[in-house]
Amino acid sequence: MCDALSSRQCIELQYEPLRTDQIRVLHLVLEETTHLVGWLKVVELGDADFIAISYVWGDEDAARPMLLMNEAIPVRNNLDAALRGMRSHAQQLNERRADSMVAHLWVDAL
Repeated sequence: MCDALSSRQCIELQYEPLRTDQIRVLHLVLEETTHLVGWLKVVELGDADFIAISYVWGDEDAARPMLLMNEAIPVRNNLDAALRGMRSHAQQLNERRADSMVAHLWVDAL
């Protein structure tokens, strides 16, 4: 079950097919916000700079909303916790670098 994000209902994202040399990378906004915020970008594997995390496992019914591509989508609680932890840690590491306010991640659950 995914709770509403403001007045929005959570949706399942629809993806365009990728070529075999492409992946979707999550650009996670590192600014401290109530909800996780980000967008997906298709990149070629040879040009990709990202951190990979695997969080597809966990209880499907236990989900929290994330604002992705300007839509509220459900993410499992364990992924939400991992992304929040990464966001908090990255903020501490990059607190003096204004150009590092987005983390680039490949997440198998998205």
